[in-house]
Amino acid sequence: MAEKTLRGAFPLSTRKISARIGIAPIIAAVVLLIIILIAIFAPLVAPHDPLLQNPIERLKPPSSDHLLGTDNYGRDLFSRVVYGARVSLVIGIGVTILSVVIGLAVGLVSGFFRTADAVIMRIMDGLMAMPSVLLAIAIVSLVGASIWTVMAAITIPEIPRVVRLVRSVVLTAREEPYVEAAIALGTSMPRVLWRHLMPNTFAPLTRSSCGRASRCRSASCRSTCWATPHATCSTRAWARGRTDHARTHGRRPARRRGLQG
Repeated sequence: MAEKTLRGAFPLSTRKISARIGIAPIIAAVVLLIIILIAIFAPLVAPHDPLLQNPIERLKPPSSDHLLGTDNYGRDLFSRVVYGARVSLVIGIGVTILSVVIGLAVGLVSGFFRTADAVIMRIMDGLMAMPSVLLAIAIVSLVGASIWTVMAAITIPEIPRVVRLVRSVVLTAREEPYVEAAIALGTSMPRVLWRHLMPNTFAPLTRSSCGRASRCRSASCRSTCWATPHATCSTRAWARGRTDHARTHGRRPARRRGLQG
């Protein structure tokens, strides 16, 4: 009798939950949790200062002292990857939250009000037609290099995608009988949008946000290399190439001499 009571109180065992969800999401959640813990305890995990330059140790291969080797300036790559997890997580999560919140509000208005729909969607089409890389370069050149600049440069191209998704859901849901009944009973428009239409967008936004978060993290990793003052990888140093090396050693790049007749 006691076993039946316990089974009724806890109908799903751990094995049933793992069988229903699948092993892949559980592994992904564990890996994500490990990355978050590494980012939080980065000072304890990283063996070296990620910004400390040591020209004598430049371009060293992986060893016991430097697990991933060193870059062109002698900085420990493993420490820079560990500290770079903080920047990548902040940018990825921040971009996802900003794009969903702004896109949800704009999409609700665009899908419910036909007059505003024509204007809003033309603006969204213009933003989607603009290359995201050129937009990021323009924002960084105007405002300056910072994490907030990178977040803005990635958030702006993501907003139209959220707006189009929310708009498509609202266009279908606003014709439902319960929405028409709420309008007929004199319910205010903000309450109709908040109470009756917005809950229908949660499932599509949840599914799309997972893919959007991965794109934002990968974009933030690439953008951080050149758009922030404290880059988290060695690509910024590599991109400068021989120019910085010649400037450091006080030499000018060699010029080709023309052929004499």
